[in-house]
Amino acid sequence: MSYAIIKSGGKQHRVAVGDLIDLELLPIDIDEFVEFKDILFLHDGKKTHFGAPHVSDFVVRGKLVDWAPGPKIHSAKYKKRKRSYKKWGHRQLYSRVEITAIESLEKEAHKEKAASKGHHHGS
Repeated sequence: MSYAIIKSGGKQHRVAVGDLIDLELLPIDIDEFVEFKDILFLHDGKKTHFGAPHVSDFVVRGKLVDWAPGPKIHSAKYKKRKRSYKKWGHRQLYSRVEITAIESLEKEAHKEKAASKGHHHGS
């Protein structure tokens, strides 16, 4: 089973194909695809790849499924002997992404090269 550790929104996430993860809000619409190239670590089932700082010849692809609100965070401010009390809350919105593929860019380049050779018409 292959998995990767990616960096998105200043946080690190361990992902595998089929995982649903909540990330900081991404500037894309629902059902659009996103590529993560900041891969810090990758295990492809056979080999382990370490990034220095990133693994450059792999890409993790995902699809934005939904936007999901996170947990509500409550805060309060109180001043003794002043009759001052203030309470507020915040609920962060996250992008829910489904990981669709962990692929090698070398294989992709090889496929594109083979496809371009097959469609070449000589005169």
